[in-house]
Amino acid sequence: MDFPRRETAWEPIRSFSPDHALASGCRLLKLLAALARINKVSSSMDHEFANQVRSGDLDGESLRNSYGALEERPGFYADVLRELDLSCSLETLAAGPGASGL
Repeated sequence: MDFPRRETAWEPIRSFSPDHALASGCRLLKLLAALARINKVSSSMDHEFANQVRSGDLDGESLRNSYGALEERPGFYADVLRELDLSCSLETLAAGPGASGL
């Protein structure tokens, strides 16, 4: 954990994973999952959770908790989009190419 923190200024997203995972809670993953939700399609995270449920590694309560932990404060996605130099809203981005602001 020291290397990514030192070399990339990485910080975990506290609402998802307190200190121990590099990938869990990734802001880009959350952005892509939100876009999938808007477009009513499955995200890679949905597929992974489904695999874990099928294998018995994740039960219903844990699944609900995992999805609940994905909820972010208002403005989270706007901040991520701004960091990506995108001047559009999440909904505009979900609309795809040709939407204003892209």
